Amino acid sequence: MTSTVTPLPHSSPHDPALRSRGPLARRIGLAALVAFVLLLARAWPRARWPDVWGEDGTEFLRGYFEHGAAFVLEPVAGYLILVPKLITLAAVQVGLSVYPEVSIALAWVATVAIACVIATAPVLLRGGLLLAVACLLVPSDAEVFGLPLYVLWWTAIPLLMLVFWDPADTGWRYRASLLAAGSLSSPMGVAVLPLLWLRALLLRARPLERRLALLATAFAALQLWMLTHTDGTVAAGLDRSLGSTLLEIPPKFIGAYAIGNLLPADAPHAGLVDWGAALVLLALVAAGLRRDARNPVLWGLVALWTMSVAMSVSRVSAAVLDPVTAGPRYFFFPYLLAGWLLLQLALGSPAAWIRTTSWAMLALAGANAWPVLTRMHEPLHWRAHVGTCAQFSHHRLPVHRGGSAADIWHLELSAEQCRGAIARDLWARRHPLPSYPLQYGGELAAGTPAPRLASVSALVRNDGWNGVDFETAYTGKPSIGADSRIVGSLATGSSDAGSIRLRLRRGDQVWYRTEPVARLQRIAVSVPGARFEPPPTPATRDWVLLDFSSAALPATFDVEFTDGGDGWGEWSAVALKIDGPAR
Repeated sequence: MTSTVTPLPHSSPHDPALRSRGPLARRIGLAALVAFVLLLARAWPRARWPDVWGEDGTEFLRGYFEHGAAFVLEPVAGYLILVPKLITLAAVQVGLSVYPEVSIALAWVATVAIACVIATAPVLLRGGLLLAVACLLVPSDAEVFGLPLYVLWWTAIPLLMLVFWDPADTGWRYRASLLAAGSLSSPMGVAVLPLLWLRALLLRARPLERRLALLATAFAALQLWMLTHTDGTVAAGLDRSLGSTLLEIPPKFIGAYAIGNLLPADAPHAGLVDWGAALVLLALVAAGLRRDARNPVLWGLVALWTMSVAMSVSRVSAAVLDPVTAGPRYFFFPYLLAGWLLLQLALGSPAAWIRTTSWAMLALAGANAWPVLTRMHEPLHWRAHVGTCAQFSHHRLPVHRGGSAADIWHLELSAEQCRGAIARDLWARRHPLPSYPLQYGGELAAGTPAPRLASVSALVRNDGWNGVDFETAYTGKPSIGADSRIVGSLATGSSDAGSIRLRLRRGDQVWYRTEPVARLQRIAVSVPGARFEPPPTPATRDWVLLDFSSAALPATFDVEFTDGGDGWGEWSAVALKIDGPAR
């Protein structure tokens, strides 16, 4: 006797308006519109001030410049990331100077397209468009929205849907394409593999299911091989006892889904509130499973949720993870699966109270997304750095890590690499690229050498900088070596202001320091006839080396450092060599 999975009705008394009965094109159009609006709400700063983020710069672009198109096949963090790397490859062909704009636009197209797949796929899941909305409104930080790197999380969602594909749909190309794109871009293919084989067993009269499971096995084997042959990537988060890890899961992965952002993190008993919400949700799901125990969709969602949580805490310690401040991407799958599970209960549970309570929890989760709907960041001015790169022997292009200009990564390229990229740049052929007259080298704490440090004789005007830096003023000990003199605006307090002027030679270096409150701290290079962009002030608490070796600078030039702020944390300082030659 052949076992089959009985499809849930695509339309039920509880969701008559949720599955469009119109043509597929109309359903896709509606899904695309809703997805774009929600994506805009969550990621508009990334479109307004496009920059390069995370491994997209430090791994993808670096791999492209070192190995060409072959970088697409190199693992990152232990696994293949095919679709995001294809976005990188396509965007960099248009031009390095417009790489952020093009790659982010492609990422938005991919995200909206996947949302359309979610909303219109022939699956046993109830909800249609609401399934996509649940993905776009996960109540965690907007980390995974609108960036090419994080498209990998979106390409994995169709893998979850393949578990619930309507057996009546006998087409294979569409499913195989989704399987390939998701499995070769994310390790989620490993998590869904057992359920795909269970599906093939239950539908063993349908050879297509077995062939798709075999294809999924091949992809999963490839990702597992990559994962086990990359150092430091397996079970990196399992550094605590199983018991302590399990105690972290209910409040963070269940309770915080419903209410975690509606209370201040330091609110009294906030942890107990998350625990209470977790217990309510667990009781609701348990009641739903008890009333509809033979529903394979509910059990499948519970299994996938459990696997997704296990994957998250195996990568990063559950004690460290937080849906807003620490690894919010690791909550993406658990939270969207929680939303899908509540949708199934709200739309199909035999018990009215379960349906009503599920809708209430979904509404609460939607409100819970509002405080973390979007994420702001400080612009890093990528295009000007690309223009600057060709003027230095080596230049470090800024790459966002978390959105703060004071905490960034870098992509270091040579002048030769930059000139080659600019020569192929379709935008740069028609539009002159802005550039900066200086570049930021390493920090003092990192042991950065300063062999060409300018001497104190370079100081030709001092208008009010009669102090030092904050660390020196606070500790009474110089924050830099005894062979350097500190000239800073901090004398009596943060209300001090003023400016200094240095006369430098091309190739000189200057140590510079300020606070992350750097809006009114300025560096201006005076070169008659030159058109440089005003360089952004490095927002760092450490000494950072300013390098004035740009080929676009004349032999000598003036640099003015200004402290125009009188608020707390507003000061600047430079450090110059004491024993330099007179000018």
